[in-house]
Amino acid sequence: MRLVHLGLLLFINWVNSIQAEELISPASQWQYYDLAASPPLDWFTKDFDSSQWQTGKAQFGYGENDEATVTAFGNDPENKTLVQYFRRTFVIQNLSDIGEPKLRILVDDGAVVYINGIEAYRVNLTKDTDHTLRSEHQTLATDSLIEYVWQEVPFDFSLLQQGENSIAVAVHQLSPNSSDISFDLAISYTLAKESIENESTQTHLLSSGETKQLTLLEPNSYSNIYRLNIPEGISELTISTSEGRGDADLLVLFDGIPSLNKWDERPSIGGNNETVIFRQPQPGSYFVRLFAVRPFADVKLTASW
Repeated sequence: MRLVHLGLLLFINWVNSIQAEELISPASQWQYYDLAASPPLDWFTKDFDSSQWQTGKAQFGYGENDEATVTAFGNDPENKTLVQYFRRTFVIQNLSDIGEPKLRILVDDGAVVYINGIEAYRVNLTKDTDHTLRSEHQTLATDSLIEYVWQEVPFDFSLLQQGENSIAVAVHQLSPNSSDISFDLAISYTLAKESIENESTQTHLLSSGETKQLTLLEPNSYSNIYRLNIPEGISELTISTSEGRGDADLLVLFDGIPSLNKWDERPSIGGNNETVIFRQPQPGSYFVRLFAVRPFADVKLTASW
């Protein structure tokens, strides 16, 4: 439903996050349920078996022509299925690494998010919406958001567990004849102080004029981190990727580890030929890594100053 209510917008610019890392990336794979009949009442619990649900990659939905996975709304466009359900798991290798966890969500119209079976966040749904009741499969959202804008909100660290975690989301329509529905979600976190200090020692030095050839066969994942130590008095810093196959995104950040949640420069033009130029760069450490939009191979990373 294309309604704009800027006063209710919860969006926070994630570029201002500090040392953000990801547990779930945007455009990730989820299991989903879009049938007219309600799912089992324990669909949101940690140990629920959703193996019979369909599988696809976000963004999910219909009506916007920007979906990676188009979901179904039933046979009657004037009386569409009101709620669609999404699940996946994610793994935390070291819980002590995590500082402040955050949800980033793109949703239209309303949603409730459960982590390990406990509610973590809701938007545009009344407080008494209870997914242990079958009647909630017919509950309408109370309002709508800008469906192409991400929101970022913190959530309770205590919901997370060492090892495997589950996340379950119910997305509700504002009306039975709504023209569209949208869903994508990511989880990021700021590194605990000790982890920041440890990670900064695990970077690879990239000197001026040096070229690294990178291959990353896992989609939606990051390459190694490369550090550029820029002295005073440099007039121009150029960082570029070229050649190879697939689709790599170039991420650059001064004095921090870049990610999809935090970067100073990210051309994101598709393919592997991307260039970033800093005029009169401030002295210090610039950090660079690539993100695999699609698996890539033999991509050349070069920096010069």
